[in-house]
Amino acid sequence: MSYENVKIGDIVYKEKCSKYLYILRENEDHENEDHENEEILKRSSISIFPIEWFCN
Repeated sequence: MSYENVKIGDIVYKEKCSKYLYILRENEDHENEDHENEEILKRSSISIFPIEWFCN
């Protein structure tokens, strides 16, 4: 959604069989040369079926 501040260039990440989807953004701290990613948003899946039913 637009109010969640997701921008072009953000990283969308979800581990296999995880309940969560993560949106990451490169840290804009110019003093830090490692350019680590910071978590912008964490969302759980919304489904009538548990995700464990589909993961092996």
